Amino acid sequence: MNALLLALFSAVMLSIVTLLLKRDLQHETNTQTVSIYAVVAAAVMLPFISYDFAFLFTATGWLILLKTGAVALSVFCHTLALQHLPVSIYAPLRNISPIFLLFTGALLLGEYVNAVQVLGLVIIITSAVLLDVDIRKKHIMNQVRRFVKNPAVLLLILSAISISFAPLLDRIILRSILPTDALFWYFAILAVMFWAVHIAKERRLPFTGLSRAEWGWLALTGVMVAITDIAIVTAIALPGTALVVLIGVRRLSNLFATLLGGRLFHEGNILYKGILCLCMIFGTVLLVL
Repeated sequence: MNALLLALFSAVMLSIVTLLLKRDLQHETNTQTVSIYAVVAAAVMLPFISYDFAFLFTATGWLILLKTGAVALSVFCHTLALQHLPVSIYAPLRNISPIFLLFTGALLLGEYVNAVQVLGLVIIITSAVLLDVDIRKKHIMNQVRRFVKNPAVLLLILSAISISFAPLLDRIILRSILPTDALFWYFAILAVMFWAVHIAKERRLPFTGLSRAEWGWLALTGVMVAITDIAIVTAIALPGTALVVLIGVRRLSNLFATLLGGRLFHEGNILYKGILCLCMIFGTVLLVL
């Protein structure tokens, strides 16, 4: 299948996952939600893995552990932020992660930042600030300061920093093992990490107190997460695919989530926020040109 179609399919599914997560997080804690859906996602992968575990004792195994640890921190932060932010603000702000990849390349690797990338940076930051700033009102700077100091926004920034390297690690990992194997171990390790955190924090197992209906919703989220990640990892693994293009297409999920989530959860200024989200996606494309 065409890599772009896989990335687009993944984007649509990821937008649905965002809406499911928003619904789940209104009823359960973020550690409980991720603990359950990660187990379900790992179970979905079981029929498709090769059961050749030798790579776990190689550099590839360490890379999977490193990637999962980084993504686990990102997931913890962005699910906590989603509990406190409207979807139509949360989803566009998920576009800021390329900023940190650009800064890391410039500061640590000595990569040159050109004028087009600077323009992309300005577009992303300006659009992000305008998401929660009403320019028709007075005291705009006070609104900006309130937005920047919002703990949920700071959590999304930390999430973006943590996850920014995941696509690059995926490309290295997928040179050695099948996409299905990589995903299974990612979900399995993620489940172990979140079970440990939830037990330490709540002093009870993640499934304690869950009704049958909640089990159903969390299981649905897990299945959808697995399908979403299978699509994008398969696209990344296809030979000759441009990682930059795939990431750009998948970021359309943030636009879909902004528009659909805003309607579903009755949030305001949906079209305005959708336009700003589209601007941020365009900015991320400029960053990686």
